[in-house]
Amino acid sequence: MYTRGKKPHLDAVLDKMCEIVGAENVDFTAQNWYHQHEWTQAQEDEFTDWLVDYLRKRPAQAELMQYPRGDKKTRVRFADEFCWNFGWKEKK
Repeated sequence: MYTRGKKPHLDAVLDKMCEIVGAENVDFTAQNWYHQHEWTQAQEDEFTDWLVDYLRKRPAQAELMQYPRGDKKTRVRFADEFCWNFGWKEKK
């Protein structure tokens, strides 16, 4: 179960997701919390670019990635998979 404050880099990532769509007070312990808001493709791209850059930090890699690697290709793949699994719904 997700507990805020235990994983500071995950907190930063989730805060950025919320900031991009203007979401406040999201209950990340709720099932399917990522279906509560929507974002455009441009917003998702902005988040993905931010996450790829954020993952340049070794502590963030160690906390978030199962197999931490700093190369850009791996960071891009991680960011894409994160959005696929936990990103907001896409606006139609």
